[in-house]
Amino acid sequence: MPETKDEQEKRKLKELEGKNIAYYEVMLSAWIQTRMELDKTIITLSSVAIGLLVTLIATVHVKGFLQYLFSIVSFVGFIIAICACLHIYQFNARHIEESLGDKYGSTTSNLLKNLDKLSFISFYVGIVSIILMAMAVSFQK
Repeated sequence: MPETKDEQEKRKLKELEGKNIAYYEVMLSAWIQTRMELDKTIITLSSVAIGLLVTLIATVHVKGFLQYLFSIVSFVGFIIAICACLHIYQFNARHIEESLGDKYGSTTSNLLKNLDKLSFISFYVGIVSIILMAMAVSFQK
């Protein structure tokens, strides 16, 4: 027996609903993976920058106030970036648990936003400081 027009419309709506749910799941998963990759990248680049900074200090022998200042600011910036990203990993699990429990607007959501900003700002401070230190070292004679 062929479908009636009403049954056909209901079937198409159910198919569309299933496609929308699948699309949302894929997009949410991709968004979460992208955000986590960004944090992993900040941790990796900050660790490499700290190693580069240690090598630069050991080989060039930092001289002068500006070089000391830039090296300290770089260290602090990269260390804060690493710590903030590690805390983001820690609080992501709690945030997901709260979201599944319908506790929207929770404190972990705001904390994650603040940690995210802190990791970016401190990472960029570290980058700018290491560039300024390298410039100061290059002008050293």
